[in-house]
Amino acid sequence: MPSIEMRLVLGLVLALAATAAEARLGVCGDRRLPPGRTREIRNLRLECTSAVDHYIRTPVPFDILEWRRAEARRERDVMQEIGRAQPEIRWNGHLLYQTIERWDWTENVHGKHPSCGYDTRTWRDSEGKEHTTEEMRSCWHDEDRSESRHCSTERMTYEAEFVRPPVSEWNPRSSGYYDVLPNKYDLLPGEVEDVQVFSNSGQGARVRPVVEIGDAWNKYRAESVLDGWGAEAPCRFGQRFNLRARVHTLERLHKATPNAFRMPVDRHGRTMEALGWQEGMTTKGDFVRSIPREIRLVDASEVLIAALARQSRKFEKEIEIAKDEAGRGRSTPVEGTRDFEKRAGFWQDTHVRIRLFKIERLARDVRVTRNLYVRGANASSQGSYKIPLVSGDSAADLYRASGPVTDSWWSGMRVGLEPGRPYELYVSMYQKGVPFYAQDCDEPENRNHWNCRLGLRTENHWFSKELPVPFVTEPMIEQRPAWQRLADFQGKPLWRKIYDLFR
Repeated sequence: MPSIEMRLVLGLVLALAATAAEARLGVCGDRRLPPGRTREIRNLRLECTSAVDHYIRTPVPFDILEWRRAEARRERDVMQEIGRAQPEIRWNGHLLYQTIERWDWTENVHGKHPSCGYDTRTWRDSEGKEHTTEEMRSCWHDEDRSESRHCSTERMTYEAEFVRPPVSEWNPRSSGYYDVLPNKYDLLPGEVEDVQVFSNSGQGARVRPVVEIGDAWNKYRAESVLDGWGAEAPCRFGQRFNLRARVHTLERLHKATPNAFRMPVDRHGRTMEALGWQEGMTTKGDFVRSIPREIRLVDASEVLIAALARQSRKFEKEIEIAKDEAGRGRSTPVEGTRDFEKRAGFWQDTHVRIRLFKIERLARDVRVTRNLYVRGANASSQGSYKIPLVSGDSAADLYRASGPVTDSWWSGMRVGLEPGRPYELYVSMYQKGVPFYAQDCDEPENRNHWNCRLGLRTENHWFSKELPVPFVTEPMIEQRPAWQRLADFQGKPLWRKIYDLFR
């Protein structure tokens, strides 16, 4: 019979042999799986994570003067050539993604488990009532485990482009063609797209690159091809992928107007003050600025929207005349139908909305006056806007009070601004009549919209995102009536009241 020492040595040798047999290669190169975590191993796999690269697409400038001269000569094909001379939209980059090694295995552990059975225990409470409970036993049993560990960082290079349709497929005679969108995928001022190239649609054992476009202005179809593989490939250690992504434009989306307002700049391109101020007198007799009197902005879309409106009347009329002369008869759609509304000419009619908010640093910002609505025809000159904010007409005065039910009930009351407080003007626009921007409740296709049924009309639904114009009021001048000062004080949180009393 072997001695105790011999048995210990034999046990150690067997344990080392078992450990050596257990060690095995994983799927991450020549790296071995950790000993003790491969019993009944299964689902050994390599997964690739998803990485993303962003390309911010904005309108591409072109020779607008030559384009307008061609329009004046009614040379639509020349206009198209000028627009198509823009550089093609192509870019490239790389994506760094991770590979993760995963597997499942079974561990034999000691502890409580249903497979160990139960012991019944009977006991009495303080009132002498008998109770019976079952307690789970402890034993050695198997439990499933899942493991994962980082394998490597891989690099995927990519080349992407927006596919420009040939002239034979997209020209002034194509359905839905607009001369301001000569390449079909073009963007107008105020429109921005975030083109996102993903190395994978999600973490998994296969690599499936995708292209997504955030805040898209067109309907697109994107195709992603991995060189030598196709649309997808298995996730592998040390694999070098090259991706080719192509984006095809299908049609224009019907979205709310973009915000093409910009701050004014001087001849050197430096941003200028957008607000003109009304003066007031302090208690010491000094004249200081009191409230914004007007706001000055630039509409970057004015030239193209005006051209679109002009062409909608001119070119459509010429098409109809040509059809009549060719003996095809009257082909103009019946007025009042959806087709007529889409094809009928329109006039440029930009609407502007201005909202005034008091900025609360530790609370929700508060709208302090009614909204001001202005038509561009009354406030602009060749794309430069000069909008009065102060007026004796309650409908044209930004500082008229706002309240419950309807603002018109409060239009006889004027609101002053709190001294030394930050405010923001929020300016948005609505391009009425532009066929590929969502229109208001006067359009037949929108009359059944829930906004229109509720009578909300253009108030909340059709205007663009807002451009913030921040300002701070002069701390040394007070123009609020007594009732408003009391209301403002009562409406403040306690910390703000204490701060205002001692500042």
